[in-house]
Amino acid sequence: MGSLHPHIATIILAAGDSNRFGSPKQLAHFNNKLLLQNAVDVAIASASTSVIVVLGAHEQEIRDAIDFGNASVLVNAEWREGMSSSIRVGVQSILKEASASILMVCDQPYVTSELLNSLIAQCTTARKSIVASRYGQVAGTPVLFGREYFPKLLALRGDRGARTIIERNPTETAFVLFPQGSLDIDLPSDIQQ
Repeated sequence: MGSLHPHIATIILAAGDSNRFGSPKQLAHFNNKLLLQNAVDVAIASASTSVIVVLGAHEQEIRDAIDFGNASVLVNAEWREGMSSSIRVGVQSILKEASASILMVCDQPYVTSELLNSLIAQCTTARKSIVASRYGQVAGTPVLFGREYFPKLLALRGDRGARTIIERNPTETAFVLFPQGSLDIDLPSDIQQ
């Protein structure tokens, strides 16, 4: 990681228009909290040095509803392209200072600050540049990337997240078990379940 006090930036990807959900998913209620508010609170409570929230669709509605605390809010004007465009906006903003970045989404309601801290700890102990959450056979978000992967993150295009980078670099990847990671919110009925 390079320094004794690595700068870990957590980037919350929250720019999508939630068209399958039918309304801004970021503002859906889960356990008496808005999904995005929960994600912001969890990230701020973690050992991350900084928190960046990338908004796009429904930007003003979300700004009016969420207390971002000391998180920075960025707007992805290209949000229609998909998740890769939000990853680029977030990573571009931390290029100068961050030694690693955690990418997280707001529709995994069971992410905790302890999980984010486990990613950071595993990065140090396993000496791996990628630390992904594992659920079932899947490795995904939240996921930590060391700064040597920032160019690859900036090269992503289309509606693809960073999973391809994880899959192509198995020897550089460590994992943290997160069984509840498979529970994400795509439809209103997912909240009831």
